[in-house]
Amino acid sequence: MYKAEIKRLLISLKNLTITLISIRGVRFVIEIIWGIMAFWLLTTWLFTASSEDITDPKIWQEKQDAVKNQLFRFSGPQFILLLVLIGLIIANWIFYIMFFIKLNRLQKLHFYIQNPIIIARLSTIKSYTIIGFFVGYVDLVAAIFALKLVVSDWRRLTEPEQKKLEI
Repeated sequence: MYKAEIKRLLISLKNLTITLISIRGVRFVIEIIWGIMAFWLLTTWLFTASSEDITDPKIWQEKQDAVKNQLFRFSGPQFILLLVLIGLIIANWIFYIMFFIKLNRLQKLHFYIQNPIIIARLSTIKSYTIIGFFVGYVDLVAAIFALKLVVSDWRRLTEPEQKKLEI
């Protein structure tokens, strides 16, 4: 009765955790690319402003116009990258809320109250999940802990009659 529901819940929690980790990895790569582009624009602006004689007001005005055109111009790939990043951020929050709901549902199953190891691990994961909601990259720690719990303690999670730690 409970075994099929628990297996479905654990499989969905594992898939959700892998999805969260992969979304964060893609977001990290895109944020690095944006950082490189911002660094390139800043260094271009600094070298352009200091490369020539800027005591002449006409040259100074031309330099300022060129820098403004370069800084405030979005090309197609940059705009698409920005839209992808915004979409990944929204998807990450949606999956993270689903992850938190699945953890609560797993913790509320009545026979886990008898297994202190599972309760301790679930409460640690839940604490990291709450902290990770407000602090970036702590949610990755919670996701990795949850993945480790599901993968390494599969038998203990699916069999309620096993209450002792096997060494």
